[in-house]
Amino acid sequence: ARHTMSEHAVRAHTFGASLAALERRGSDLERAALDRLLAEYRNRVTANEGAHLRGAARADARARMLRVELELVGVSRQALLDLHRDGKVDDAVLHRIESELDFEELRLQRLLEP
Repeated sequence: ARHTMSEHAVRAHTFGASLAALERRGSDLERAALDRLLAEYRNRVTANEGAHLRGAARADARARMLRVELELVGVSRQALLDLHRDGKVDDAVLHRIESELDFEELRLQRLLEP
C-alpha cells in the first residue's frame, strides 16, 4: 500500500516551499510588500500548526474567523457600491475592486468547505 501524506503535512510542505521561494526572490519586491507576503505565509504556517495541534476546537475557531472575514467582504462590497452609486468611483475602479472582492470571497468560501 502506498503511504500518502496527511493534509497537515501537505499544507506544511506547500507553505514552506512558498516561504522559501519568497525569501529567495525578495530582492525583486519592495520591502513592505515582501514583509506583508512573508507575514501572510507565516500566519498560514502558524494556523496550520495550530489546527493540527489543537484539533477540532481550533478548526471551529478558524471557521468562525473565516465567516467573519467573508462577512467583511460583503461589507466592503456594499461600501464600494455605495461610493459608485454616489458617483465617487468610476467604472474601471469599481470593476477592478469588485474582481478583487470576488476572488477573496471565493477563497474564503473554499476554505470553509468541509
